Amino acid sequence: MVMGLTHYPLVYLFVIRAARRVPEALYAAARASGARPLRAFLLVVLPLLRPALAAGGALAFLAALDNFGIPAFLGIPANVPVLSTSIYEQIAGFGPSAFARAAALSLLLMAIALMGLYGFWLWARRDVSEAFGDGGWEGRVDLGPLRWPLLMLILAFLLLTSILPLVGLGLGAIVRAYGLPPTPENWTLKHFAAVLADGRTAQAAFNSGLIAIGAAVVTVAIGTGVALRRRRRPGLPWRVVGGLMTLPFALPGIVVALGLIVFWASPVGRLAGGVYGTLAMLWIAYTVRFGAIGVRSAEAALARLDRRLEQAAQMSGARLWARLGRIVFPLIAGELLGGMVLVVLLAGTELTLSVLLASSGQETVGMRIFQLEQGGALTEARALAFLIAVFVFLLFVLAEALRRGGFKGETER
Repeated sequence: MVMGLTHYPLVYLFVIRAARRVPEALYAAARASGARPLRAFLLVVLPLLRPALAAGGALAFLAALDNFGIPAFLGIPANVPVLSTSIYEQIAGFGPSAFARAAALSLLLMAIALMGLYGFWLWARRDVSEAFGDGGWEGRVDLGPLRWPLLMLILAFLLLTSILPLVGLGLGAIVRAYGLPPTPENWTLKHFAAVLADGRTAQAAFNSGLIAIGAAVVTVAIGTGVALRRRRRPGLPWRVVGGLMTLPFALPGIVVALGLIVFWASPVGRLAGGVYGTLAMLWIAYTVRFGAIGVRSAEAALARLDRRLEQAAQMSGARLWARLGRIVFPLIAGELLGGMVLVVLLAGTELTLSVLLASSGQETVGMRIFQLEQGGALTEARALAFLIAVFVFLLFVLAEALRRGGFKGETER
């Protein structure tokens, strides 16, 4: 249930964008033919949304399959094993065959992921792209007397699943001791002060910020280069490169982490550079893991860029780098920055890769929360988690502002 509440926004984001591109003429034609709103939606709109539902469902499926934090915090204490926590326990338990068993479980996890992706692909392989337009149906249906009851139901759902848990987290962080009621006489800020004054927490925050920003810069830079190359000279080699950059994001993070451990711990990896057990290994892992976001952000931005702008500059004698520096990059900078913020958002709070790759003294924020919770410092863990939640919200607002305003503002000038 917690995983479902965590990942349903992924499906919503895919579906809402596709719904806004469904031509209103199709829906209006169904209504004019006598179909009621619900029947018109089921027969006309829903089939067109099936690819978006499949894409969002596949991403939510992969995110749930890969999730380590929720099973670790809720499943391990309740003795509910899943593959992600079982792999972690195998590696943490050491032993002569621990790594081999973890690798076998990782292959099983990868097989489940690939089979799930294949199932979603089979469900959504029907091509409906010709039915879409640049704009159209806004998803507005006259609900009649059900309008206000449904609105109240949605608001209650958001209150119970988003607002109250955050409020509960904040109240749990300001009580004097775990288990006390969150009444004003039991409030204190000492746990926040302890977290902010803790050297290990400060080091974890620095590590997360450094690695996340470094990964964001590199992924977006490489992704932009690949997207530009594919835009100018589309062909099989660059499609393969784009696919290879996307693949690690489709695989479970534990599989990616174990693959990196195998490579960098091997003689070839040691000759290539002694990064095993260092922050550089985490940076490489984040860059590999989130490379797909850099490619997709650049491709989405370039897809909205009118080629005639570049062609006009080229006819005026502007060279390639002049066209890129004066036309292309200024127009796509907003979405590229939005992609970088998204990478920082994901990498800065990531736990699956960190818990397997980080060594002592190189903990990330996610690992620090996990350590505090496992060590019994529940109020400090809640305080740090609340601060991270607020920071993530602010980053999300920044990413949305860049995504909505960056490209639009530049192109309208």
